[in-house]
Amino acid sequence: KMSEQTCGDPNDAGMAYGSMISADHRSKVEAMVQRAIQNDGATLLCGGKSVETTTAGGGYFFESTVLADVTEDMLIMQVRR
Repeated sequence: KMSEQTCGDPNDAGMAYGSMISADHRSKVEAMVQRAIQNDGATLLCGGKSVETTTAGGGYFFESTVLADVTEDMLIMQVRR
């Protein structure tokens, strides 16, 4: 299940994915997810939030996110961040 994915050091075999490149990038992704839900009619199935982690070295993490009711005309489908 996506909601059970863990984030952290990508060199750790128990982690599903690593950090985003910067806090700014994470903020843009979070804003895009929120826009899809609040303005465009997408339905959040899981995730959708920043994650604070105790990973050595820190990082900018975001929960594995699944949206439903997304159409091709929504910004979230058209832009890669």
